[in-house]
Amino acid sequence: MITIISSIIIFLLVILIHEFGHFIVAKMNGVNVLEFSIGMGPKLFQKESNGTLYSLRLLPVGGYCQLEGEDEENDSPNSLNNQSPFVRLKVILAGAIMNFILAFLLLILLMSVSRVSTVVSGVMKDSPAYSSGIQAGDNIVSINGEKLNDGEQLLKSIKQSQGDLNIELIRDNKPKNIKVNPKLENNVRKIGVNFEEEYNIKNFNIIKGFKKGISTFLNLTGMLYKFLGMLITGQLGLGGVSGPVGVVKEIGNAAKTGVANLLFLLAYININLGVFNLLPIPALDGGRAIFILIEMIFGKKISQEKEGYIHMVGLILLLGLITVVTIKDVVKLF
Repeated sequence: MITIISSIIIFLLVILIHEFGHFIVAKMNGVNVLEFSIGMGPKLFQKESNGTLYSLRLLPVGGYCQLEGEDEENDSPNSLNNQSPFVRLKVILAGAIMNFILAFLLLILLMSVSRVSTVVSGVMKDSPAYSSGIQAGDNIVSINGEKLNDGEQLLKSIKQSQGDLNIELIRDNKPKNIKVNPKLENNVRKIGVNFEEEYNIKNFNIIKGFKKGISTFLNLTGMLYKFLGMLITGQLGLGGVSGPVGVVKEIGNAAKTGVANLLFLLAYININLGVFNLLPIPALDGGRAIFILIEMIFGKKISQEKEGYIHMVGLILLLGLITVVTIKDVVKLF
């Protein structure tokens, strides 16, 4: 049940914040918004205000923002198709940008209350720590006789150390001493371990949160683009791609481990949606943006009918890809 509820909330937030981006930028630029809907399916409630129908629908699986002149020619001066290319570009890109903004704010919040603990969460194979016998779950309490308060002090001690490290740790409530010889990677001494992240309001530090939020946001975004590059070049197959079923499974796992991990996953999914939506593929916002950029460069607009056909082909191909990935995820469950 927790997986279902968490998944509904996550998908609802991710899609609504995306559609709200289109909505608010359209409104700010005088574009007619015909409907802004929370949920899909039959209407439960609706109210019209300033020419926009606001509706609540039965199925809580997202929502949509319907703009006048978005997919068809329209004579109204306030329809999207009659706006300047720059205004149309802003409206189209606003959804993905809003996903990035939400992800960034969530990461700042999380990093503001985060603290790297001294408990080992993972050990890299064939690393100095692995060879020395350090295991996940070990709590490192001192290095070369220096008592440790947190994981950041621990990492700093490793980087600044000289020669072998005499590590004292607690395993199964018993003290244990291990000698480790760090290796040099990019001029930084490392032993090959990851540490658990703890989240507590007592750790609140907005400056630290802002700095770590930026670096985490950039690292996650960079990893996604690197992943896409490996997919395009054939270095990775579809086995590394997850569809809706795989995402639901990950949401369920995160929900069981705490609110902080669920919020981190929400940020990561928002970055995913933002990056994916900006790909120059027909039917996606990135594909629509390409048509607008071509118009801005050559000064001639491609007919909406021709563009619509191209987006239709792109949508069919995307739905086919999603179907293949979903089948793969379902097979993994058994």
